[in-house]
Amino acid sequence: MENNDQVSKQSCFLGWMNLQEEDLAGLLQALNLYNNSNEDHNHASDLKQLVYKNISHYQEYVSQRATLAQNDVCPYFSPRWCTSLEGSMFGNVGLGDLSSTQLKSINNLHLKTMRQEDKTSMKLESLQEEIADDPIAIIAKELQAHGEASAEVDKSLVSLLISLRSMLEETDNLSLNTLKKLISILTPIQAVDFLATARKLNLCVHERGRRRDQEHENSIMT
Repeated sequence: MENNDQVSKQSCFLGWMNLQEEDLAGLLQALNLYNNSNEDHNHASDLKQLVYKNISHYQEYVSQRATLAQNDVCPYFSPRWCTSLEGSMFGNVGLGDLSSTQLKSINNLHLKTMRQEDKTSMKLESLQEEIADDPIAIIAKELQAHGEASAEVDKSLVSLLISLRSMLEETDNLSLNTLKKLISILTPIQAVDFLATARKLNLCVHERGRRRDQEHENSIMT
């Protein structure tokens, strides 16, 4: 049975998915208006505001995750509300036609992001190694023998949770900052098109994953 904290985390995620649906509708409407208008320059300001609105929504979601992680960060590393397909999916969203300058800037951003991701992966591997050698590894034995964990184990657990929260914030902020930098490279209409495609992908993956997980559950029950 899920506790209140788990329910809050799930509600936060599902709220984010619903918000993406609303944002997608606005993005598609803007693209349609742009494509059917001959006065392209008049739409630049509106498109920029729409992009800013979408980025703000994502930033608010990242902030909510960080706040909820203060109570319990562990569920974010294996979220029950995220389908198995979403958990294994790393989508590449096309950017359409780009100038040579944009291609160079995006390539540099990609390389920089990859280096930062590698550093984060190394931190996670190091943390996993520490866990294996840490007093946490004897928790099960202590609980079985004495019915309670030692102060040393409690201290190690606190340190572990702090490290996990730090890693969650680091990866979320990397994603957010990379998105902001990418958007700054694109023109307003390119940014709207990119965000619309990204929203479509996220929503489609979520829905397909939900259906697949439901089909799997049904097959087990029959």
